[in-house]
Amino acid sequence: MIKFLIHRPIAVIMTFVAILTLGLVASGLLPVSLMPDIDIPEITIQVNRPGESARQVEEGIVAPMRYHLMQVPHLDDVVSESRDGRALIRLRFSFGADINYAFIDVNEKVDAAMRNLPPEMERPAIIKASASDLPVFYINLWKEGADETEFMELSDLARSVMIKRLEQLPEVAMVDVTGHLEPELYIEPNEPLLKSLGLTHRHITHALEENNLSLGSLQVADGQYLFNIRFSNALRTVEDVKNIRLRVGPRLMKLQELATIGIRSRQQEGAFLTGAEPALSMAVIKQSDARMDDLKNSVHEMLNRFERDYAGVKYQIIRDQTALLDHSISNLKVNLIFGGALAFLILFFFLKDARAPWLIGISIPAALIISLLFFHLVGISINIISLSGLILGVGMMIDNSIIVIDNITQHTERGESLARACIKGTNEIFRPLISSVLTTCAVFIPLIFLSGISGALFYDQALSVAIGLVSSLIVSITLIPVLYHLFSVRAEKRGKLV
Repeated sequence: MIKFLIHRPIAVIMTFVAILTLGLVASGLLPVSLMPDIDIPEITIQVNRPGESARQVEEGIVAPMRYHLMQVPHLDDVVSESRDGRALIRLRFSFGADINYAFIDVNEKVDAAMRNLPPEMERPAIIKASASDLPVFYINLWKEGADETEFMELSDLARSVMIKRLEQLPEVAMVDVTGHLEPELYIEPNEPLLKSLGLTHRHITHALEENNLSLGSLQVADGQYLFNIRFSNALRTVEDVKNIRLRVGPRLMKLQELATIGIRSRQQEGAFLTGAEPALSMAVIKQSDARMDDLKNSVHEMLNRFERDYAGVKYQIIRDQTALLDHSISNLKVNLIFGGALAFLILFFFLKDARAPWLIGISIPAALIISLLFFHLVGISINIISLSGLILGVGMMIDNSIIVIDNITQHTERGESLARACIKGTNEIFRPLISSVLTTCAVFIPLIFLSGISGALFYDQALSVAIGLVSSLIVSITLIPVLYHLFSVRAEKRGKLV
């Protein structure tokens, strides 16, 4: 095979150029993430039931729901925790189960359980998690000198506009906001006036219920036409509540005459501060197939637009997780630079030939680009785990090329012809190189078969090491002999001309 390749250098070079072009294209398509996209085999159900004790929540809601959830397939364990006003149910599944199908099954069982629960109960929140669901970064939003009313308006703006516009970005999966203020309507009855008129709080409650009705819809037929008529009498604004009439003896009185009515903020759960200013914290979670740089650029562009559109709104990006990935990529670049420079010096010192180091300078980038092509074919993303495996393999990538070059050089020094030295020098170490690569892979490949989350995390690392070594082996036994022969022939021709 080596003899066939050496006498066809143009075909070999053009083949590698085509492969490297595909590798460069594939590197632009690879998703870049902090962690591999691994589904955590756990689903959490959050139940909210304000005003009920832990015992009521457990016996009236959690117990019936557990009965339905026990029918979900591949379920390993169910753990529930009930507190006053809320409860958590954690479902743990066997690793390897399709968590997407399990999520659908859990939703169906919760809907089935809801038929036997109080009709006014809010539907529980059902959450499934992935290792890539870690927020890429957090965005703090604030308004300088904002009082409670202005901060409540900022909270409403963030929930109704900013979050929706950020989630419309193709790179963003979800945006979660904390530290916000939610408005609530308050009614403070004038107790002395109510007492003098013979009214109680029950009269006010009854008036609110009567004026906040939705009667559904009716179908009315008129010849060949069929009309849907909907009757609704819902309270939408503070003025609607203030204008409710109550019958007091022979006269009608507005509710605003009997009580103070207005809007105030609910009790805040969690708060963020930027300096001394209250702020909102928005956690940005990336789509699993998106690239970090694309996400960051899109979010920055959207935040700049927010700053132009909404005067006085300030933002700051904190806890930027892309720094870890940038640090790993910079480590890889530094390793490549130092590894290539040291290999250049060592080869020049021992082989006394300036051509050999340049061959190393070609083989390392070629092996890395081919590795990225294999990443795309296998479906591995660029993340901390896969990059660590690639960094581990960089040093071993250099070894294969050095061994091939050194063995060819030894044969040329013994007086053999250049073509024979390239053929014989490569064939001699072909089997030892394969044995060396397989021996190294044998250390990492078993990590693929580890069970649980640890096995899923080490999968990318083990596969990236194996891919890097195999790519290096392909380059060293195919491209390196051809280039060595080509460079030497040209050097001999130049020497004869001189």
